Amino acid sequence: MTFSPPSPARLGRRGFLGASVSTAATVACAAAPALAAPTDRQPPARHGIRRTVGVLLPESSRYPTLSAEFLAGLEAGADASEHSPRWLPLPYGRSPQAALRQARAAVGSGAVDALAGWLPMQSARDLVPLLEANQIPFLASDTGADRLPTHLADRSPWLIAHSLDLWQSCAVLGREAPRRWGTRALLCMGFLESGYDFPHEFRRAFEAAGGTVSAMHVSGLPDGSDEFAGLRSAWHAARADFVVALYSGAQALRFQRQWSQLQPHSQFPVVGTLFSQGPAEAVGSRPRGWTSVASWNAGSDACRSIAARCALSGSDPLAELSGPALLGFEAGQRFAQWQSNGAGVEQLTILRTPSESGPRGDPPHGLASGDRNGTHWLRAGTPATGGSTEMAWATRGPGAPLGAPGCSGWTTPYLVT
Repeated sequence: MTFSPPSPARLGRRGFLGASVSTAATVACAAAPALAAPTDRQPPARHGIRRTVGVLLPESSRYPTLSAEFLAGLEAGADASEHSPRWLPLPYGRSPQAALRQARAAVGSGAVDALAGWLPMQSARDLVPLLEANQIPFLASDTGADRLPTHLADRSPWLIAHSLDLWQSCAVLGREAPRRWGTRALLCMGFLESGYDFPHEFRRAFEAAGGTVSAMHVSGLPDGSDEFAGLRSAWHAARADFVVALYSGAQALRFQRQWSQLQPHSQFPVVGTLFSQGPAEAVGSRPRGWTSVASWNAGSDACRSIAARCALSGSDPLAELSGPALLGFEAGQRFAQWQSNGAGVEQLTILRTPSESGPRGDPPHGLASGDRNGTHWLRAGTPATGGSTEMAWATRGPGAPLGAPGCSGWTTPYLVT
């Protein structure tokens, strides 16, 4: 379906997940074991008691290897240290409520000394009373698809945000777009993506920089229409300078095929996130002439080295460092430091501070919002060579104005569907 300005229609908030996902998620989560057997790959640490970290792991049909990549990164990040903690996987299916039940059960039984895993702050905040009462830190990781609500600014020190800064990356894309690709854009996204903040943060920043979204197309609406119905007419009507494609999983690959049919010989600029390039195993085959934005330079030597260390059992190494593997690796580094330095409130700084040897370094955080404000990378293959030559630009992310409202409506973490 295509939407034309000046009335960029918001899709029904919470309707999609409420009607089509939550029921299936509840069924899926009911079968998840309450506590899985901990992984035990390393000998006990030499100093002190080896502590246990419960790791919340979702199920995703959109990104089937998400949890496996995160756990592989977690182990790789801690493997360099002789003080690695023990990991206790806590699978929870697709429901944030199921994740909260898993976390409460693990903490209440005394099975864990800390929590990690894939859960956005908007859901994780419900655990604050439990974390504070038991002095259990929780490093909550996810994509950062939604802006952190302002009322979470004064949150507990026991709950620590850790994300891929996806909405900030899209704001960078919007800010940079007018001077790089032009002032008129066709904004294309999947129905899943439309319910999170990051597409709207692109638009907010793009229009603030003088750009105009001349048409918007949402693919895969649950009304029975063809997935890309109206895309051709939107493209012709928009008279756009470039296309923004915000998709994920197999739908991202379908959009690529659809676009190549519309523009078989064109080197027309198409920009998006790394998730827009499809599943992790497909990221290495970047579409010709496409530009991606991310909070890490996936093509750098450092990131490629980490990707090789995060290879899944029985699989080839990742072509590039994926988002889930990156978050897992960073969390593993922090928890290894936490394990070797003892417990207590004073050690929470360790979990809040990225390792200087990590792939994203130690960026500043917004004091008011807690959002990370680090470097974002725009990466593009040279169209004439089909992407064999790359260019990369590093640029600082935007700070969020206090009180700026988000636009999200979905209630589950991005990609957990």
